[in-house]
Amino acid sequence: MQSYSHTLTQSIDPSYTFTSDSQKLVKAIILKSSSKELHGILYDILQLTTLFSSISLIFVPRSANIHSDKLVKEALGNLVLDPA
Repeated sequence: MQSYSHTLTQSIDPSYTFTSDSQKLVKAIILKSSSKELHGILYDILQLTTLFSSISLIFVPRSANIHSDKLVKEALGNLVLDPA
């Protein structure tokens, strides 16, 4: 696992800009605050942010991001969960 973390860290650009159409999520990440509905994803995101030396978060209204929203919905629709 340690070599995997090192490889992952080495392969990711140290600074990055992330966008989201969830204003509530962007605020929670910036403030490092949590709510019941965001707890799991917020924890995962905050863990991943440690891989970057610098990140920026930007709220983008869904209406201004229709193409990306469609791609995400299609990907989630194709996601197969293992019931076992």
